[in-house]
Amino acid sequence: MYETTTLVGLEGRQAPAGIRIRPGKEETARRLHTDQYQVWDHARSYGAATQALLVEWRKGFAK
Repeated sequence: MYETTTLVGLEGRQAPAGIRIRPGKEETARRLHTDQYQVWDHARSYGAATQALLVEWRKGFAK
């Protein structure tokens, strides 16, 4: 999906210039980015719920 771009200097030597998304793969990259955000958001929600449960659980032992 990604490809390395190169620059050619004055002496004809090639040097890496960066990475770009291959032509025609833009939609795939966009979808993967959206999926990655959704996974991160779910993990964050799970962590918040777990933390809330642990707080309630510890309150039960404090009595």
